[in-house]
Amino acid sequence: MKIKDIIYRDIDEVPLAEYVEAFSFLVAGVDDKNLKTDVDVQNAKSKYLIAYESYRILISLLIVFLVIFANLIRSGNVQLNYERIMRGHAFMEAWPWNKNIFLQLLKANQLDLFRQRNDYYWFSYLCSVTSSIWILWILWRISVEFRRSDRMNVSDSEYAAVLRAIGILLAGTLISFFAAKASFSDGYSFYAPSLKDAVVAYSIKKILLISCFYAMCGLSVFVISMLFRYRRI
Repeated sequence: MKIKDIIYRDIDEVPLAEYVEAFSFLVAGVDDKNLKTDVDVQNAKSKYLIAYESYRILISLLIVFLVIFANLIRSGNVQLNYERIMRGHAFMEAWPWNKNIFLQLLKANQLDLFRQRNDYYWFSYLCSVTSSIWILWILWRISVEFRRSDRMNVSDSEYAAVLRAIGILLAGTLISFFAAKASFSDGYSFYAPSLKDAVVAYSIKKILLISCFYAMCGLSVFVISMLFRYRRI
């Protein structure tokens, strides 16, 4: 049986042997002799499904980062009037990362020349496209979560451990949001965009901060949706 024929079917409808065969490239096989009850079998099947979704998340994250940086390289090597394209555009105004940066650069006298303004609008374009790509990824993940069929049976202590993990993920998501939303720093910084950075440097830093926020959102969706399918025993 193919993976696509397994992952969205009720786990009780598919024999464990089909899981072992389909997901052998990810996880070692399970010995049936160690599975005493139906609960053990359900958990074994669910672990295969969770491992497969984790694998898909990892691959999709790599693809998203490749697309984002391919867009950065492509757009950076194309001579366009980004000020004409992006100025006053709702596509630019929609994101919190683009706000206040214009005024900050204006105050620092970094928008006096056309080249400087074009650099700023190129930066805004990158932030906007990056956000759009990540939102498409999150929508895909949400659609996947609604169709997942794993169903773990866990103890109260295991359930509490997952709640703690969710708390950590949500805290990380909030921190990464404010880091991505923050204005440029005045001095040099290893990770934060700075007024002293070249446009490519502060654009890459901002893209990475934005990406961190959306990736944390996607991971939170993955873990929270899994929690709703947990059954305490």
